[in-house]
Amino acid sequence: MIKVGRSVSRVRMIYVITTVFMVGLSIYSFLQINNLFESANMIYHTNQVKDALGKISTTLLDAETNKRGYLLTGDSLLILKRDFALHKLSEAQKILDSLILENPEQRRQVTFLYQAIAEKILSIKATSDKGLPIAMTGNLKANIVEGIRSMDKVNLYLEEIMSQETSLLELRTQRFTRLSLIAPLYIIVLFLGALLILFYSYFKLNSELVKSHGLHAALVLQGEDREVLGDELMIANKELAFQNEEKEKRAAELMIANKELAFQNEEKEKRASELAIANKELAFQNDEKEKRATELMIANKELAFQNEEKEKRAFELAIANKELAFQNEEKEKRAAELIIANYARSLIEASLDPLVTISADGKITDVNAASIKVTGVSREKLIGTDFSNYFTEPKKAKEGYLQVFEKGFVSDYPLTIKHKDGNLTDVLYNASVYKDGKGNVLGVFAAARDVTEQKQASQYARSLIEANLDPLVTISADGKITDVNA
Repeated sequence: MIKVGRSVSRVRMIYVITTVFMVGLSIYSFLQINNLFESANMIYHTNQVKDALGKISTTLLDAETNKRGYLLTGDSLLILKRDFALHKLSEAQKILDSLILENPEQRRQVTFLYQAIAEKILSIKATSDKGLPIAMTGNLKANIVEGIRSMDKVNLYLEEIMSQETSLLELRTQRFTRLSLIAPLYIIVLFLGALLILFYSYFKLNSELVKSHGLHAALVLQGEDREVLGDELMIANKELAFQNEEKEKRAAELMIANKELAFQNEEKEKRASELAIANKELAFQNDEKEKRATELMIANKELAFQNEEKEKRAFELAIANKELAFQNEEKEKRAAELIIANYARSLIEASLDPLVTISADGKITDVNAASIKVTGVSREKLIGTDFSNYFTEPKKAKEGYLQVFEKGFVSDYPLTIKHKDGNLTDVLYNASVYKDGKGNVLGVFAAARDVTEQKQASQYARSLIEANLDPLVTISADGKITDVNA
């Protein structure tokens, strides 16, 4: 009976020690899982801070790019885009402030960043409606260089904070990975410990039960101390019932532990998914950063191209100045030619012989005062009319100017001009074509010489010859008679 009491005491002691071990291991596992959750939250917080910093960099770069575009193109739509980017920048700063509210060191670093951003915003906003800086007197290139310098200062602070956040993210990721590997081990150990306790309890109780049956048989055979043995047997049965109850409790705890393990595995998968998403977000931010760097390179190339265009425009301006000087020289030449032309016109107007210019279709294009006088028609009415209309023989007059177009000139072509009041004037026309600088025939210039008096004198001499009673004759050099009187 003493041996039975000792055996029960050992079983109880083992149960107490095992229970304490299991409770301690459970508490430690709980703390490890809680640390795992905290580590995952810290990783998520770090990614949020990096995302806010990335948005600040992106929106500030968008505002700077729109400002440069406005300075280069004068498109007012880019001012609206610049203001929208600055508004997004303000929202990103508010998000970053809420994330670092409980971290004094981060707030100290971000203070320097905000000072650089404030200077950059003043530079971005220092643009008038005409696309020229308000607070600067330099040229466009100097303004853009100043924008790049201030942007580099902001990027320096951003890269410093981003580098610290990246290092912190790596440390937290390593801790999360370590905890995610350790926590399941503790759960497995807890599960295996519970199984060992169940198996040990089963074999131990079975052994004690065998011993109890042996003692009971011995007591029946010996017949001694039956009542005492009965009491001990009842105690053993109660102890067995208690152990069975404890076994059922342990089985229930094991089921709960299995459910907890399944839940933890699900949480681990969720955290792994979140970590994968965070890594993708980080990769996307890196891609965006590379895109912004590419855009900055393109903007620099565009600036270089614009400088080249500016040099070309300066060269073209120099050519234009030369062209203007040439045109001024040509203008002076034309003025001199105009003076000469006016002088020639005055000479033509002063001529006593009728002068006229005729177009290819026989229309009068210009006349002098002598032509107006001999026809009795004003200059305005003469110009544009048919040249042959002012002669007694229009057909002969037409044949005359056509002959000029065919041969290039005529000499002493006889015609009689008809005045509007009926007076007739005998003339001899000398005419030739006139051409432009390329040799193209423009028309005919004709000059008429008044031979009325000469003709009258010739007729008077003829009448004297005819009235002479003596025979008169003219003989050519070869002895031929060329004329005789009556």
